[in-house]
Amino acid sequence: MLDAVDGLATMVPETLTVGHPLTAALRELHKIRSDEEFRRQAVLDRRLAEVGAAYARLCEMEEQQGSYRIMQLTTVVHNETGQRPSKADKAAYKLWTDQYRIGNEAVHPGREASAVTAVAMLHDCLALIQELIATVVDQAPEWLALGAVTSPTPEQIQKVNNLHNPVAAPYLFTRFTGWEWLERLDTVRLLPEEDRWSARPYFERLADENPARLAEWLNKDKHLEAIWRSGPGATADLVLLCRHLGGHGAALVTDALKKHSVDGVRTMAVYWAQETLPAHRDAAWVEAAVKALSVGSDGSVADSWNIRTVLAQLLETDRTGDPQLAQRVRTGLATVLASHLAVEGVRDQLQISDDLRAPSLAGGRALTGARLAAAACIEFARIELSEAGTNLAARTGAWTAKTLGGWERERLIAVHLVDAAEIAPPDVAWRRAAFAVLSRLGTMTYLTPDVGRFVQVAIATCEPTDQADLEAALTEGFGPVPGPEALRAARAELADDGARLARTLASALGGTEALAELLGEDAADMPELEWESALQPVWRTVYCLSEVAPASVLAPWRPVLDLLAEFTGPPPALDEPLIKIGPYPDPGERTVADFVGRCKEHGVLEGAAELSARAPSQGDYYKRTDLRLLEAAVHADPAAWAADISAVAATLSSFDLRTVYLQTLNTDQQQAGLAENDGRLLTNACTAAWDLKNQLEAGDGSADPDIDERARYIVAQLLRQAWALGADPGVDEAAAVAWLMAAVRAWTAPASVPDNPYDTASATSGGLALVALLQWSVRRAADHGELPAEAATQLTELVADGRDDRALAAIGAAPAKHGQHPPERVQLARGCGRRVRRPAEPPPSTPRTRAAGAHHDGGVAH
Repeated sequence: MLDAVDGLATMVPETLTVGHPLTAALRELHKIRSDEEFRRQAVLDRRLAEVGAAYARLCEMEEQQGSYRIMQLTTVVHNETGQRPSKADKAAYKLWTDQYRIGNEAVHPGREASAVTAVAMLHDCLALIQELIATVVDQAPEWLALGAVTSPTPEQIQKVNNLHNPVAAPYLFTRFTGWEWLERLDTVRLLPEEDRWSARPYFERLADENPARLAEWLNKDKHLEAIWRSGPGATADLVLLCRHLGGHGAALVTDALKKHSVDGVRTMAVYWAQETLPAHRDAAWVEAAVKALSVGSDGSVADSWNIRTVLAQLLETDRTGDPQLAQRVRTGLATVLASHLAVEGVRDQLQISDDLRAPSLAGGRALTGARLAAAACIEFARIELSEAGTNLAARTGAWTAKTLGGWERERLIAVHLVDAAEIAPPDVAWRRAAFAVLSRLGTMTYLTPDVGRFVQVAIATCEPTDQADLEAALTEGFGPVPGPEALRAARAELADDGARLARTLASALGGTEALAELLGEDAADMPELEWESALQPVWRTVYCLSEVAPASVLAPWRPVLDLLAEFTGPPPALDEPLIKIGPYPDPGERTVADFVGRCKEHGVLEGAAELSARAPSQGDYYKRTDLRLLEAAVHADPAAWAADISAVAATLSSFDLRTVYLQTLNTDQQQAGLAENDGRLLTNACTAAWDLKNQLEAGDGSADPDIDERARYIVAQLLRQAWALGADPGVDEAAAVAWLMAAVRAWTAPASVPDNPYDTASATSGGLALVALLQWSVRRAADHGELPAEAATQLTELVADGRDDRALAAIGAAPAKHGQHPPERVQLARGCGRRVRRPAEPPPSTPRTRAAGAHHDGGVAH
């Protein structure tokens, strides 16, 4: 079967019928491929990778039954609104296919149609046409009224189900309340899709009101199955909703992770686990939290901070005193650790971690997750001993060789035994477990400090009656003593300093060919990078323990100990880190610290003069030392650098330095106190920034275009802040407004930005100029009762053109920011008014232009 479907994605026909054999085969293969057990078969999973693309194509075909009309309408709606219709919108478009069929039956020769049928058809057609061609402005009053309905009529239900405009449903669901909409609307209108969920705000309100009832609704009529089929994006949205469901969401989260154990779903599940109240952290929560922390089927791993937080919550859950819950937590922690250890390379990296009780956050996410999970396992066992008195077998029972494998199980036990010895004197069970670990020391690649400490404790606390068992365990752990031939090979290897150095360099450089190229030698003369050392890892273990191990155990190993002492010196202390990293002097850090110190000692003007006297650094903004020094000094003491902005700006000799100075000062404006004393310092900053604008216009800007853009940005930013605070910018207002309008005209262009268009706009100097212009307009409208004429004209042009998402987002955000309109209008402007239908030549006096472009009631354009 695998050979037959190889390359299937490119073989799918343009259309498939329900009865086509390939349709049934694809459904069956997708079901197999989605099974969690199957996904562990990595080789088979890769072979069927293209089944996913083929199945997606099949689903797309099924979505487009009556696809010709639906594609026509999708194109029309996208052209008019700038947004892609949702699955529910496309379901409503199928009504057009029905109308074509009914119309065909009414007028086809040989068919009889009554006047009633014809009138009904005409009525339905007109309703569909109206739904298609009406703009946001046309439909706004109806949407506002519909959003306030709590007990909808059948006609209102049909109206919502048949919505054509993609911005309608997101707005309406922010207003809907009550359960009747949930019970009566079409499921496709309610459930999440892969890339959107219009009804989320409505579901969140229902969840806050009655989580049990909403969870019951989700679990019936195959609603969950529909969400799983929609994909990981829709599943992640459901998990996000579970944050409002309290204890009723755990089972849903677990099922979601079973269906789609991928990064997006896992991230939402971790957030859910963190926000669940302690009262709701039951066995179901533990199961879901463990699944969220485990490595996903796609290899994704939760963020380290989130792993640490949820592990801490799992540890706290044990303090409820429920033994069954404690068992679930114990097993869950081991499961999380095992999933991270299964990632390639993690075991090797964990072997060089000095202490499992003090995890490092360095390294990849899987490695960090393994360290955190191991520390949590040890901490949980310590809590169970100290607070509940749980016996050793129960505390470590989840750490099985089958679950963890390798040396990690013994290492966990060794570290926990050290903790246990500090809480209570070792007993018979403790010694039995300790001797079992000692007997497996030979499987350890490196003797880590935490295991070295365990060996010390085991030897120091051993009773005379158990001495023979201790020596037997160590002898078994050390393994067979090497013979003379092995010692000769090891001596030859240790004596060949050149080969050892070459292998070390080749490993660091990535191979012998790189080393040969560096040295100008033939690669054939270089030592092999892949080689098996004559020195076995257990030799180093015995050597490190030679200071504490019994003499009777060490006696057969004396030739090995003498050999290693001859070439490597005395054995390292048992608590010495495996890898020691010495400090590497960073002259850059020292230079920055020295300069900041001089500025504090001699004053900021001396620091500015020193920077001005230096030759400009080479490179871009991020590599220039002089700019980094200035930024560090301003960040260190913003108030001092803001005390006399004019003097500092005059002392800084270059355009680049002044730009970075004002930019950094603006970043630290709160600490600098720019808004204090009636904005006096802000006025000084605006004046200095306006000088930058004048230099730019005179052609005396920076050689770096990035610096010029930063200068324009800071000018617009400071003007906006001054008008927002009611401060005097200190520049000619008419000139400032003219400059902003010119910047906006130069910046705006047709742009489709589906995600965060406002952030995209405000990240550029031209977009921020529009924001500043809006701020000035609002300020003047508040003073004079109407929007300034020049601003009204500019904004009307932008809205009527309607092709720049960034500009529309900035304008739409203005009423919400400044509260110039009733909440309903603000909500509509933000949620639905991102696009208006653009006529070919909109006359200035048409109602549509007035409504969309320049509402003169003291606010900013809708």
